Amino acid sequence: MPPFDPQAVARAQGGDHDAREALFGAVEPVLRSFFYARIGRSPDADDLVQNAMIRVHRGLDALENPARLK
Repeated sequence: MPPFDPQAVARAQGGDHDAREALFGAVEPVLRSFFYARIGRSPDADDLVQNAMIRVHRGLDALENPARLK
């Protein structure tokens, strides 16, 4: 099941460690691509990716509609 599938996101929210790891592993390259496209490859872009990943980790459990993650 793809990591952004609502059921996979719900499993990650429910504490499934493998689903969480797959989800975070899928989110990171999307964020990296987004920031690199806007400001280029730089330490600033890497910092933005790291900060965004922290927000994803902290906010995942509060996400009400798993289908909207991506």
